[in-house]
Amino acid sequence: MAHPTDPDHAIRGAMGGHDGVPRAGPRTRRQEAPGLDPTKVSQVPRWRETEGVYTELERDVMAYAEAMTATPPTVTDDMVAALVARLGSAATVELTEMVAVENLRSRSFSAAGVRSQGYSDVCELPLASS
Repeated sequence: MAHPTDPDHAIRGAMGGHDGVPRAGPRTRRQEAPGLDPTKVSQVPRWRETEGVYTELERDVMAYAEAMTATPPTVTDDMVAALVARLGSAATVELTEMVAVENLRSRSFSAAGVRSQGYSDVCELPLASS
């Protein structure tokens, strides 16, 4: 298992999967990946207002993901430079790819009329209100 200060570990943690592999279906407490922090997961909807929960790197990753998915995108050269400096080029490219894939999937599903399957309705981990 990667050390929590390892950049790859930080990216996977910020993306929601301990090993970077998307999961199908709801995750219950019994299925949580080792190292998954329920507090961090529950606070994602209000990550900007939550203090002391996320590392600076996790905040930078979430800000980058939001900026990538905005219409139009609002990613700045400074955002990319900061991520490259902390994660390296390869990890920044991988992060960019994963955010782009999830954004493509979300927008494609929305355009095709695919609706929620209700997984969050049965999740044992409540999300904070935004």
